[in-house]
Amino acid sequence: MPLHEFARAKLDEFYQAISPWESGYQTNSFTYVAVRQGADFVLVQGALWLNTVNSKIPYTHFESENVRGGHFHLSELEMDYRQLVDALISGNLNTPRGTLTFPVAGSGHHSVLYTPVHPSATQSQSRVNVVRIGGAEQTVQNQQPNLDWELRGASTPYDGLNDLLTEYGLGALFGDVISVEIIATTVMGIEESSTVSGTVASIGVRLASTLSTKSASVGYRVFSQGKVIARSILLGERMDWHSANGMQIGRAQIDVPLAAVVHCFANYDSNTQNHWWITDPTTAQNARRTVYQTFDDQLSVLQDFINKAAGRGRNARDLESGVAWLFWILGFSVAHLGGTDKTQDAADLIFVSPSGHFAVVECTTGLLRADNKLPLLISRAETVRKNLHASNQGHLKVLPVIITSRPLSEIRADIEQAEKLEVLVIAREALEEMITRTLVAPNADDLFARAERAIRDARERHDLSKVEN
Repeated sequence: MPLHEFARAKLDEFYQAISPWESGYQTNSFTYVAVRQGADFVLVQGALWLNTVNSKIPYTHFESENVRGGHFHLSELEMDYRQLVDALISGNLNTPRGTLTFPVAGSGHHSVLYTPVHPSATQSQSRVNVVRIGGAEQTVQNQQPNLDWELRGASTPYDGLNDLLTEYGLGALFGDVISVEIIATTVMGIEESSTVSGTVASIGVRLASTLSTKSASVGYRVFSQGKVIARSILLGERMDWHSANGMQIGRAQIDVPLAAVVHCFANYDSNTQNHWWITDPTTAQNARRTVYQTFDDQLSVLQDFINKAAGRGRNARDLESGVAWLFWILGFSVAHLGGTDKTQDAADLIFVSPSGHFAVVECTTGLLRADNKLPLLISRAETVRKNLHASNQGHLKVLPVIITSRPLSEIRADIEQAEKLEVLVIAREALEEMITRTLVAPNADDLFARAERAIRDARERHDLSKVEN
C-alpha cells in the first residue's frame, strides 16, 4: 500500500536532509530477522544501513525451521536504497534467501517516524539520521519462548531471539510494531589519532571516498586553563589529503598553547557530522583527573569498569564504582549507596552538582527495562523530590538517570520508553565521551543543565510525534 500523505512527507524530509552527502553511501546493506507465519516469513525487525565502508555486522545468513536472519549488500539485489524502501512499503521484499513480508498496520498504511538528529548522536558524537518505518502490531513475543528454544538447538546456536537480533545489529526488540529502521551513518569524522603535542595540534579527518574534499571543513575550539581562547575553521581545500582503507584522509596542524585541549567539529556542506576532543596525553587541565590518575595512571581500571559486560554481582558493582569515580572527576559530589548490602533498596548513586541539584542514578550492565529498573528509578526520584519539598528545599532539581554499559545499538528499543518517562539515558558511548571530557576543567553545573535540556528536548519530540500521528 502507498504511504499516507503525512508519512510520505516525513520520508521525503529524510531524503532531503541527507541529499548533500547521499552519494557517499556506497556500501549500503540490509539486516533482518523474520519468523514463519504459515507459508510466509514475516519481518520481526530490520535495518537498512547507509554506509560509507563495509559494516562490521557479519554478512551471513541464518535459517532454522521457523526463523530467518541475515545481512546482505544491496548490490546483491541490484537496487539502490530508495528502491529497497519502496519494496518494503509494497509489503514484500525479495532477498537472496527468499521473500520477506512486511505487513501494514490496521490503518492500511505503514507509519513513518523521522528523527533528524537521533538521540544516539548526543552520546556517540556522530550525526545519525534515522527513519523508523512501522508495520503491523508486533506479536512475536507470544511465540518467543518456543522460538528461543528452537534457536538454542540450531546448527548455529543462539541463546534466543534477542541474541539473534544482537548478532545482526538490530538491538533490542521494538515491542509495539514490526519495524524497519533506515540508518544514515556519518560520512565524515575526526581521526582518533589526532593529538596535541607541545604547542602543535595535529588534526586528521576521514571522509567518504566519493565526496568532494572542497565541501569538507573542520571547526574547532581551543581550551586553555578551562576557558575557550580561540575559535576558527579549517577549510578542506587547505588540508592535505590522501586515500587509505577506502576513505579520504585529510590532515592539518594548528598552533596551540601548552596543555591545550581542542574540540573539533567535522563538517560536510556546513552540516556537522562528528565532533571529537583531542588532547596532549601527557597533560591535563582537570585537577581531579590528575589526583585520580595518581592511583590509576592510564585510567585503565576506570575504562574496564565502564565497559563491564552484562552480568550481575561483581560486574554490576564495578560499573557503579566506575561511574561514581567518573562523575566525581567531572565535578559532581557523589554518594555511592548501592555498594553495600544494607542499602540495596536505595538508588545506586546520587550525584550533586555544585549548585546543589540532584541526579538519582541507576546503573545496569543489561537492558534498561531489565529488573523493573525504570519504574524503580522514577519512584526513587519522586521520593527524593517529595522529601526536598517537605524540608522546604523544593527549589532544588531532581533528575532520574539510568546508565548502562551496553552500546546504543543494543538499547535502541528501550530508549523511547525511557524518554517518554522523562528519564535521561546514558549509554557506553556517552561514558567514553565523558572520560575524554575529564581532560578539561570540570563544569558539573553545565553538564546538569545539558541533562535537563536533553530530557526536555526528548519530551517535546515525543509530544510533537503524538500530535502529528
